[in-house]
Amino acid sequence: MTKETKKYPFNEGDDYWTIESCNYGQDLEVVHSFWDDISEQIHDENPDRLLFATEQEAIDYLSKKKPTLKRPKEYDVKLFTCVDFGDVCHWDYPDYCDAFIEEAEYDGRELSEEELDEVNEDSALVHELLMNYLY
Repeated sequence: MTKETKKYPFNEGDDYWTIESCNYGQDLEVVHSFWDDISEQIHDENPDRLLFATEQEAIDYLSKKKPTLKRPKEYDVKLFTCVDFGDVCHWDYPDYCDAFIEEAEYDGRELSEEELDEVNEDSALVHELLMNYLY
């Protein structure tokens, strides 16, 4: 039996950049990293996460995309239940920039993958739900 080798966008030790939300979800910043086994784990958990080969690519994406932190759909935080999080790194307290929602129910109904993607785009909402969960 052969072991399947996974394909990743970068190789061990490669530089890469991401766009992260910080300051309790109010700001976005370009973050530099080196590809390693932790990067592979993060990629396995969230393969659609935007990764950039250069810092300039990430900056250009931010300037063209002009991402908004406003909620595309207005969610009532009190209606979320059974929320499970991924990438909760306590060394990143209080920002928890990598945290995302893996599963959740909203108003008694399990959210679809598309709805989870929409919720996870709203870093302020994710942060608020995480703070409610942790504290």
